[in-house]
Amino acid sequence: MRTTLDIQLHMMSYSRLASRLVEARIASKGINLAQFTASFDHLVDVQARSLVLVMVVLYAVLLAILQWRKNQFFGEHLVFSLHFAAFWLMAIFVVLYPGVSLLLRFALRHGVYLPPVNWDTLIFPVALSVLLIYSFLALRTAYRESAFVSFAKALVLVASFHYVLDIYRFVLFVAALYLS
Repeated sequence: MRTTLDIQLHMMSYSRLASRLVEARIASKGINLAQFTASFDHLVDVQARSLVLVMVVLYAVLLAILQWRKNQFFGEHLVFSLHFAAFWLMAIFVVLYPGVSLLLRFALRHGVYLPPVNWDTLIFPVALSVLLIYSFLALRTAYRESAFVSFAKALVLVASFHYVLDIYRFVLFVAALYLS
């Protein structure tokens, strides 16, 4: 969940804006990039876990839009979103990453050479597939809708995942930028 300053400045859709904001912040504080990076990355480590709630609220808003005909309380969507986020975090950090790590170690012990790749790009589609299955089952259970409607809404939730993650990372960036 941590997004270092280097990632923010070079790998995000808003990296050009981030670079300009960081340059202005460094100039106003009278420090160098290395000093700012250390402070920024430390703050990101501290704030990353608590700002996950930004994603929860964004998903609750999306669910409220998807379920607008049902006239449910926002709190119900918030509870669903908390479960959704908890499942996602558990799936990624407890199952997928450790699972891939164990597979890599097993392969290395048995002489299988794997070329260096960005494992996130390989794990992400698997994670989205797992998230789609979970979302489908959770929506069917929580909102008691048909399989077709639940699957369509699960597709919307999973398709929006990348955008919600980008918004979370931008909020994390802005918070760390102005607190460091």
